[in-house]
Parts: sequence; C-alpha cells; structure tokens
Amino acid sequence: MKRRMAVFALLLLLPLTALGEGEGLFPAMGDKELWGYINRQGEFVVDAQYELATPFCHGYAAVTCGDELWGIIDETGNYIFPMDYVISMEEDSRIFIVITGEAEDMDPSYAILTGDQLAGFFCPETGVFSGFQWKSVEHVWDDSTMVSVLGENHLYGFADLETGRQVIPCQFQRVYGFHQGWALAELPAEAEEDAEMVLINETGDILRAPEGYYFEPYDSRMSEGLVAVYDEAYIASYMNMDGEVVISTDYEGIAYPFYEGFAALNDQQYRDRQGNILKDIIARPEEIGGYEFVDGLTSVFYQGKPAAMNTNGEIKFVLEEENVFWLWNFMENGLAWYMEWQEDQGDAWYEQKHYGLVAREGNYITDGVWICTMEEGSPFSEGLAPVKPMEGPNLYGYLNEQGELALPAVYEEAQPFKNGLAYVVQDGKCGYIDKQGDVIYSWPQYEENWD
Repeated sequence: MKRRMAVFALLLLLPLTALGEGEGLFPAMGDKELWGYINRQGEFVVDAQYELATPFCHGYAAVTCGDELWGIIDETGNYIFPMDYVISMEEDSRIFIVITGEAEDMDPSYAILTGDQLAGFFCPETGVFSGFQWKSVEHVWDDSTMVSVLGENHLYGFADLETGRQVIPCQFQRVYGFHQGWALAELPAEAEEDAEMVLINETGDILRAPEGYYFEPYDSRMSEGLVAVYDEAYIASYMNMDGEVVISTDYEGIAYPFYEGFAALNDQQYRDRQGNILKDIIARPEEIGGYEFVDGLTSVFYQGKPAAMNTNGEIKFVLEEENVFWLWNFMENGLAWYMEWQEDQGDAWYEQKHYGLVAREGNYITDGVWICTMEEGSPFSEGLAPVKPMEGPNLYGYLNEQGELALPAVYEEAQPFKNGLAYVVQDGKCGYIDKQGDVIYSWPQYEENWD
C-alpha cells in the first residue's frame, strides 16, 4: 500500500497519543493494512477501513481512504465531514483546517488558496464549524480564541474560535498571534517601508507605539501589561497599555516579554518591572529570553552555574557539579531535567549529553545516565517518561518519577502514555502497551506505518 504524501497531511506525523483530553480510542492497523480504532482493551470499536487515521482530538479524528481527500469522524465512526476535503491538523493545534477542492501538492497548513477554493476551521473542543469563508486559515496553538484568517481581498483579520464568526475585519497586511489579549498587526501601505506595525486587542482596537518608537515583529509581545518598543537605534524600552514608555534601557537588542515581573534582554540579563538588573543572574545562553515560571520557579544561570530562581528574584538552588551545564525548566510534576557533558562517551552529541532529574528543592532524583527523546528532556505523562539508559542495547524503557526504570529498555520506539496506553515498536511489531508493559494490541511494522 502506497502512502499518500501529497496532502502533507501532517496528521501522519502526530504522536499517536498526543492529542486532546479524555480520548479512549487509539488508531491501529487491522486486516489488509487498513486503519481503524481500538479501545483500551485492544478491541476494534471503529472497524479497520481507512488508508490512514489520525489520533482523536476531543472526540474527533481525520481519516482518509486515499485520493488525497479526508473526512472527520466522531468516536462512533459517523462522518461529521464526508471524505471530500483537504484537512490540516498539527500537533497541539486547537482546530482542524478544512479546505474545499483538491490538494494539488499544497501544504494546507500554510496555503493561500486560488480560484474557487475556500478554507474554514472546525474546533473539536466545541464542535463549531466556521463555514468556508477565507483564502487561508492559520492554526491556533495557545489559549487565545482568535484565529488568523485571510480574506479574498488578500488582507488578514481574525475569527472567533468558539463561534466560528469573523470578529476583526480583514484589513491588515500581516498579523501575528495573540498573546495576553493583544496581537501585532501591520497596516497596509503602498510602500513596504511606510507600513506601520500596531497592536490590536480582541475587539480590533488599535494601540500605537509612542512617537519615535516602533514595534518589532515577533519581539514585541504584550505580557503583564508591558510590551517592548525600540527607537531608531534599536535601543529597547517597555511601554504600558496607555502607550507610555515606563522602562527605558541603554541596551541595543531584543527585549523579551515579562514573566512574573521579570524580563530578559538579549544580553541575557534579567530586569524587574522597575528596570533594575538582577545581579549575577542571567537567562540561559542561546535561549529566547528564559522560560516562564512553573509553580513559582524558572531555570536560570547564577554566577555561571545552572540554577533555579523564584518569583521574588531569589536563587532557590544552584547545581554546582562540574559536568552539569544545563537545567531545563520544571515540569508540572515538580521535576526538571538537567544535562551533563561526558566527552568520553562517544562522538555524537546525544552520546555526550547525559540527562538526569532534579526536584524543585534541588535534590537529585537520578544521576545523569539517560538519553531523552527531545532536546529538553523526555516528557512525563501519567507518571512515566520514555528514556534510553546510557549503557545498554540502545533501546527505550520508561522512567518513573522516583527515578526508577519502571518498564525495561526493550523498545525501539516509545511514545508517552495517554489514557493508560503507550505506542511502542518492539521486535518488528508496532502497538500499544499498558503501564505493566503488557501488549494490548499489535501489528506488523510495515514500511508504511507512521511512527
């Protein structure tokens, strides 16, 4: 069976257990290499009948029988949208983008449609469909309810994710995503150099930069009532929601958003809301302005060592060990991954970077003896995280929050647990295991499997 890649349906690359909340069905391959959906007991609830099938997201999933066109079904297998559309779904996006007509080798996530083709969006959280109204729709990844849309006049506006209705007319040359109720938008101009960047709120009200200042795309994000502005020499300052400059600096470079009263400039020094510099504390090199706080802590560098800072600007702990060179941000379970560098462990970067766990009090949960699935460490889900031991057969197991290998390292691929099951690959078979490591359902690892 030949995989149809022309839709770029992106959907094929989504983690099998990564989407939505409360889903109890899992994509699985059945007879004749067709896909359907099984429950937690490994029983088919929706028969294997599709050439490809995506994970469920809030009770809905995209499926195809080929010919580059997709449909959307509910958990009973009933079609909400017949298999007549190009459909785009990306990991963590809150919407399906639905497009009329043929795929024509386009990427539906970013396509600007021509001819009679139109796009709309379906919100699986609410079951609301916008109708086909626009020439392009962009995915929504954050908590905002605003969806960027492109009108037939080739200008951008915004629609409401919860109602499907357009709420800000298509009148901007460019728009950027909403953050804490405000988004950057570029007003149309005959000449590119005359275009003005402004901030708009969710009712379309415009906030301009003070005279002599301008907003920088991607860098000027409203956060905690303050936004970065720049003068002609690219000197950064912050203005408030009344359009007044309230923090001035002599720094030339990027000024990042405030988190819990602190912001980093591109020299990595932290400032508070009064513009004071935090002594000996910097955001981590090569990071975009540091991390948001999780339960009152964020990771920083203190006197050149990885450390944790609280919302009062105080250092909670410092990792003093010589080989520890990085501390990632804390997860919701109160743990954070740190990295050690061991040059004698191999030539590849992943052989030299050892991961370990530290608790929010600063005590080590594990030594740095793991390889993780992502640069920032392996995500914990339902109390377990997929990891590879540094020493062993180069296979994945599952680590618990006490730093113990709860499931042995026997899997060629291992994804996070969701709703009690995890997708794994072992000994030429794909399938799902439970938290005891028992195989719930499996199928041969054909070349076409999306893994």
